[in-house]
Amino acid sequence: MAKVLKRGDQEQLVSSINFEVKAFGEPEDRTLRFIGSDETPDRDGDIISLNGWDLSNYEKNPVFLWAHDYSIPPVGKANRVYSESGKLMFDIEFPEKGIYPLADLVYNLYKGGFLNATSVGFIGREAIAREDEAVKDLPEWRRGVKFTAQELLELSAVPVPSNPSALQQ
Repeated sequence: MAKVLKRGDQEQLVSSINFEVKAFGEPEDRTLRFIGSDETPDRDGDIISLNGWDLSNYEKNPVFLWAHDYSIPPVGKANRVYSESGKLMFDIEFPEKGIYPLADLVYNLYKGGFLNATSVGFIGREAIAREDEAVKDLPEWRRGVKFTAQELLELSAVPVPSNPSALQQ
């Protein structure tokens, strides 16, 4: 559409075009990699056996939550879950920027190095008391257990992990 604008004795032809920018360049890859679990004793003295994970139900609903909070929408989803070098690894995709403010906040905190940890939510199916060398001198109630079979429910972004090795890579 063109129109003529008058300023004093001068006329100027002005045209305008209506348009909308849908995308510019490549979309940002909002996928981060995490160690979700390994066989490091956690802060309660428990060990989760890597070979004991049942992922079948989790793979149907691969949620990444904020602090194990089941009452709010997930902040991401696992695109890939796999074991590597004795660790249960997760590739977590965050929603496109602007869709979910909490997801943007969590993603940016990880990217900035202000948040580094994760934590697995699981149901223990089988466990044995720990009696290994590392705990033999502790009272029985402080020795923890070794989970040998467990079902993964979710992975969460957390400020402080139970497993000190469950960190962003």
